[in-house]
Amino acid sequence: MRRYTAFLLGIILFSCIPEQEIRIPYAPVNLAIHLNYLDSDLVPVYSSKVFKHGETLLKDDRVGYGGLLVFHNHTGYQAYDLACPVEISSKTVVSLEEGGLFAVCASCETRYSLIDNGIPVAGPGGYRLHSYRVAQQSATELIISN
Repeated sequence: MRRYTAFLLGIILFSCIPEQEIRIPYAPVNLAIHLNYLDSDLVPVYSSKVFKHGETLLKDDRVGYGGLLVFHNHTGYQAYDLACPVEISSKTVVSLEEGGLFAVCASCETRYSLIDNGIPVAGPGGYRLHSYRVAQQSATELIISN
């Protein structure tokens, strides 16, 4: 009986956690990252790289709504859409600050922490950067998708 009570309590508690609101319009994401080739600059921890439309290696690469920002955190790799979730425009994108640990929107001046899963740490933004799935295929290959 105790197990069933704990199980039901867990379901009730976790069902009350709100999902992150999706503010960025859907756009396909499918990008292979090769850590031993052109993307070797992502190997060091706390490194980042931006992938913009029309600037990828293959014409079939898809980089989301505003482009992709890939960040190598101490726990692994994360990928975010470059579009600012406050402005919601594919033309209004965040850029990396010097040091690469924060991204900032020049339009609304919201500053996002890449170490803390893209949460806003300054400015009017109340929404985190839109994230995408990162699957590590091997020690040297990542697949980013939605």
